[in-house]
Amino acid sequence: MDTEQNFCTLFIKAVLGTDRMPRKIRELISDLLEAGFEERTGKGSHRNYSHPLLAKLITISGMNGDDARRYHEKAVRKAIDEVNQWRKATDT
Repeated sequence: MDTEQNFCTLFIKAVLGTDRMPRKIRELISDLLEAGFEERTGKGSHRNYSHPLLAKLITISGMNGDDARRYHEKAVRKAIDEVNQWRKATDT
């Protein structure tokens, strides 16, 4: 591995705490829509998503091509997990 690649890898690990690149906003939105979330009105670059089984809104800010912040990724993952838990609980 050359010096430039090594520096980039170390930089990504230091900033993100991981080897992977951040996901894009459009990928998070796609995940929400696939899980059954519906887009609600937002202001500016903020978009709100709601789900009938969830009593809270998920707010995503930024343009589609922007890198998602870690807290966005965490909120989306948590919301989808909660919806899946509700679905499992109602199926049994």
